[in-house]
Amino acid sequence: MRSVHRPDGDGYGASLLSACPASTILVDCADSNPRVHPGAFDVCDELDNDCNGLRDDALCSDFVFASYERVDGRILSAMGRAFGLCSETAATEWWSHVEYTGDQCVDGDDLAVLGSIWACEGDAPICP
Repeated sequence: MRSVHRPDGDGYGASLLSACPASTILVDCADSNPRVHPGAFDVCDELDNDCNGLRDDALCSDFVFASYERVDGRILSAMGRAFGLCSETAATEWWSHVEYTGDQCVDGDDLAVLGSIWACEGDAPICP
C-alpha cells in the first residue's frame, strides 16, 4: 500500500511512502503547482513543467496528436469540441490530447498554450 502526499491536486506527490522500487515512482518536482508534474507539457514559462530536469525543452511534436506533425486547425477543432469538458480522470477521456495544462479541464489556459505554439511543425523547439 502506498501513501501519497498531493497538496496541489495534480495526482503526483512530492513525498510518498511505497514498497515500489524508487525507479518506478513518479515524483512531482513542484508539489505546490498543479501545472508541474511528470507527463505535463513543457511550455515556455521558465519552469520544468514535465519534471525531466530541463526547463522549456518542449518540441512542436510534443503537442501533436496525429501523424501529420503540425499544430493546425485540426487541433483547434478538437479543442473547440472539447472546450469546457472536465474530468477527474482526464487522461482517459477522448479529449485528453488537447488538455495541455494538467488541470483536468479543457479551458482558456489550454487555448493559451495552443496559441503560443500555433503553426509549429515537426521537431522544432517551441521556446526560443
